[in-house]
Amino acid sequence: MSNHSQAGSDLKAPEQKLLGLREFQTAEQQLADEYHWCKLRLAEELLLPKGRAGELWAIQNLLSLVSEAIADSARIPPRIAAFASSALQRIYEGEKADDAFGIKRKRGEKDTRRANRRAFCMADRIERHRKLQDMTLEDAVAEAADHFHASVHTAKSAWKKNYKEARRLIDLELEHFNKIQPPVG
Repeated sequence: MSNHSQAGSDLKAPEQKLLGLREFQTAEQQLADEYHWCKLRLAEELLLPKGRAGELWAIQNLLSLVSEAIADSARIPPRIAAFASSALQRIYEGEKADDAFGIKRKRGEKDTRRANRRAFCMADRIERHRKLQDMTLEDAVAEAADHFHASVHTAKSAWKKNYKEARRLIDLELEHFNKIQPPVG
């Protein structure tokens, strides 16, 4: 009988280790897991319905939270995991990301982050040419339009929208480094 009870306890030990794996995590891993779990549970209630409705900002925020959780090997709530994995599988199969996630944009609407970044880069280039090469606004706009393969109208609109911030950054460069970096590219 002692052999049988000893054999039974030998079988339970590996099972207990597998089932109690969470006990062997470090305190840091447990904190990271709880942190991500709380954030993702909130996202599940607040962002997931908007993401399922195809709202780009919600999908971007969900994906950011999921990628952070994956990087820390943290748990992901099943509904969020199902949403993300379903779309990723469809992308793997060749579907466009916008379609896989059900992103709905109005006709002609652009990816605003990319468009805003590009517009700022145009304005920054225009301001740098004006300061470094003493170009007129029209000449600097024409150069930026050519560089970015855009129309002069698009470059001038980008400049109007972003020139104050571009000037502020150039002034900070002058203040801290006593020089202006040339335009990139």
